[in-house]
Amino acid sequence: MNFSQADRKWELILSILIKCLDMEEKLKQLRGKRVDVNCGAAAVFRGVVEDVDDHILVLKDENDLITNISLRKIIAVTECVEPLSRPGFIV
Repeated sequence: MNFSQADRKWELILSILIKCLDMEEKLKQLRGKRVDVNCGAAAVFRGVVEDVDDHILVLKDENDLITNISLRKIIAVTECVEPLSRPGFIV
């Protein structure tokens, strides 16, 4: 590996770290809110944001089970909107 390849490798590592820090700050703003977290085609998680620290998102689902997700694996996060309850109707 020559000098320019090493530089590109460190540049990539730094860009990943910066993206993770940006994601961490955005997720901290969602603490206590219910979100859907997309980590790929078949990996979607729903829960309340409990904590975000050391590049790990901690979600608690409706059964009080804790899920830890690496920020590097997150593709998209969407805040959940609970549908309005309509008494007398089954939704």
